[in-house]
Amino acid sequence: GRYALAIEALKRITDLNPKSAIAFLNLGGIYTKLGNFEQAETHLKLALKLSTDQPEIHRRIGEVFLGTKRYSLAQEHFSTALQSLPGASTLHYYLGRSFEGAGKNDSALTAYLRAVEIDFGFAECNYRLAILARKLGKIEIANQNMERFRILREIGSGNTESIKKIKKLRASILN
Repeated sequence: GRYALAIEALKRITDLNPKSAIAFLNLGGIYTKLGNFEQAETHLKLALKLSTDQPEIHRRIGEVFLGTKRYSLAQEHFSTALQSLPGASTLHYYLGRSFEGAGKNDSALTAYLRAVEIDFGFAECNYRLAILARKLGKIEIANQNMERFRILREIGSGNTESIKKIKKLRASILN
């Protein structure tokens, strides 16, 4: 959470080593978390130029494109990342979100189904899948995933702090 110090340190690293893709990746990640998509995109494009084959760079820049509603670009980068990490439920989830944003609901449903197939404990994905399935008239899928979401939400006895900790743990594992 000490983003200003991290940004300062990472900028020093990029000054000393302008070929450090990971430093630009981390700068882009911090700016994404801060909602500064313009700065995030600048740094992530530099990281991508330095290392085109890193799925994490594609994931992060896909998140920027998702956050700025450039869904086809997001889909491209999430798909590229999935070529290296086909078992990453979060990448399938983000791909689903980009399809959903673009109005490609059947493709979004497929991506969400794959994400929960890989990780059935992905509460947020179960929720989005349930809502989209209901919208598409796939009631059995909707009910099954909404029930799973309810069960997952009860972990920690509905304590919002416990739920936040679980979400942070999941994000930490992903990162």
